[in-house]
Amino acid sequence: MDLPRLLPWLNWEEWNKCRELLYSPNYSDMVAGVNITRIWRSRGKVPHAVDATAQLVEAALRDLTYFSSTTGTSTSSTGMTIGVSCCYCKCSRGKNISTS
Repeated sequence: MDLPRLLPWLNWEEWNKCRELLYSPNYSDMVAGVNITRIWRSRGKVPHAVDATAQLVEAALRDLTYFSSTTGTSTSSTGMTIGVSCCYCKCSRGKNISTS
């Protein structure tokens, strides 16, 4: 007997909406997509591909914010490079690059 799987998203509509938001050219849509994946992470395990995509989009958003800000941000260019590098490593290795 197969037990039902517990998933962090409510239904496939929410899944597809998040995908559309993450791949949208609109800045506010991408922010909304990243926020949805944060909610999913708090609910349980998120598929690796979704997690990595959201992290790459989040890094891209920070990059846009960094270069468009006239007052500067708290993230240095070195910090941005490290963040994006960790995202790419996670994509290629299939797991987190953390010491914990």
